[in-house]
Amino acid sequence: MFHTPNYHFTIERQADLLADMDLWEPAQPGVFEKGHFHSYYEILVFRKGGGTHQMADEVFEVEDFSVHILANNKFHELRRTTATDGFEIIFSEVFLEQLQQFDRKTNYIQYFSESRVLNFDREAFESLEIYFRELVVHRDNKSIFCNLVSLILLKLISSDLNIGRSATNVTFEKALLSLLQTHYKEKPGAAFYAAAMNMSLNTFQRHTKSAFGKSLMEVQNEKILQEVKFLLTKSEVPIKEISLDFNFTDESHFTHFFRKHIGTSPSAFRRSSMS
Repeated sequence: MFHTPNYHFTIERQADLLADMDLWEPAQPGVFEKGHFHSYYEILVFRKGGGTHQMADEVFEVEDFSVHILANNKFHELRRTTATDGFEIIFSEVFLEQLQQFDRKTNYIQYFSESRVLNFDREAFESLEIYFRELVVHRDNKSIFCNLVSLILLKLISSDLNIGRSATNVTFEKALLSLLQTHYKEKPGAAFYAAAMNMSLNTFQRHTKSAFGKSLMEVQNEKILQEVKFLLTKSEVPIKEISLDFNFTDESHFTHFFRKHIGTSPSAFRRSSMS
């Protein structure tokens, strides 16, 4: 059976797991790394394009002044040419979750859960290049480096809103995320949000799919799981109380929900996060 390798961080200390960068050596003609998976997230930055980059089932031409965002645990294969110039930023799920808890108004987990390509013009790319250069300068100072990575992630999200999406989608997403922040624990259905936004159910569902690439239930569940995981790892609140706070009928229903999406029970998740 064909085996696709799965690459992980090689770390000596827990701090090394958070974020890092890899400055590429010049590519050799016809030589490239075979397709594989990563347990971490990657941002591939291309000052000079050339070659192709496959992410999941899609193959993209690598253009000048482009940024490719690769979600964790997603297959990819980069075939650079000798002209390609760039580097990659690497960050872990732990890093992303900590950033999400610090800045809850920006949906980092939602955004970086999907691979995507951002093509910039020279001027827009050079505005990001300032921060890329600072990463290299401060690579050995983990505190400054991680703060710079956080800022770059926010800049990329903001840039994508400006260059890659319609004003309708941006307005809709902000309005829905605001409602979710207030009501997600109650787990209302799509009809509730459609009425709150003065839309028909079909129109609401169409806008949700266009803005998020998924259904309302999937978006809401991601928000619930994000907050539950935070409580399990950062607090000593009993699991029974968490289940009640999120309006599950009983603890077994909550455990079933959590296991379905995360692959383990809440108690096992809490133990593993503390080990």
